[in-house]
Amino acid sequence: LNNNSATAAGITLSTTSVNNTGTITNSGSGAGDTLISAVIGTSVTKVTQNSSTSPLTLSATNTFTGGLDLTSGTLVATLAGSFGPAGNTLYFKGGNLELRSAATTFTGKLDTTNAGGTIYINPASSGNGVTHTISGATTLGSNTIVISAGTLTTNNTAYGLTLSGAATLSGNPTFTINGNGSATGTLTISGGFDTGGATRTLTFNSGTGTSAASISGAFAGSAGILDLAGTTPTVTVGALTTTANAVRVSGTGTYTFSGASTFTGGVILNNAS
Repeated sequence: LNNNSATAAGITLSTTSVNNTGTITNSGSGAGDTLISAVIGTSVTKVTQNSSTSPLTLSATNTFTGGLDLTSGTLVATLAGSFGPAGNTLYFKGGNLELRSAATTFTGKLDTTNAGGTIYINPASSGNGVTHTISGATTLGSNTIVISAGTLTTNNTAYGLTLSGAATLSGNPTFTINGNGSATGTLTISGGFDTGGATRTLTFNSGTGTSAASISGAFAGSAGILDLAGTTPTVTVGALTTTANAVRVSGTGTYTFSGASTFTGGVILNNAS
């Protein structure tokens, strides 16, 4: 799909289904977006967003199983099944993601091994902030993901993102969380962590405005250390269930341990309040 149009929805695919054998790639230098509201079927092996100027909007409950590559520009998801079935993975490779819907749980997995990017949180149309959930497992590399309210979100209204699947830390990821005017932007990671027995640093930084973060879930692996760092002022540590792992607190904010955790490696305080 070579979109060189400046017209909104310059390319629109709205037939019963799009089910070509092979891949679908959005490219081109036009400013208009590419909208696929037809179901992307099982013969499609991958969807790639590769235009820095033309957003690709997926607005159907898709059934392709090859995953998505986000290499440039913006990919917009408007329905729970936009990424396809739950086993599909969205690979960050240089672009940004916009979740645009009423509060929704999006199926699919995330992988930030190759690159970071920005995740914009929007309601379906102009209105107050919402909290979206991505339910699949996440693989978090040593890259930065920015969490921000999108342009459809009314200023001074709170918004959030929840990652509810298990998170594997293949590196030392950083999340920069922006507030929304006077309101708070919140990131929740509730599916637990796997450090692979290594020491991994999970950084929550404040961008503009007020931010907050929360973590909980099963702490997989053994004899690993989850190092919590960064400038986010309020971080809540819920129940982290495991045995031999440890948590080290290195950030400058206030860390509240509020859950019935079972890790036995202890809490290591390192320049934290």
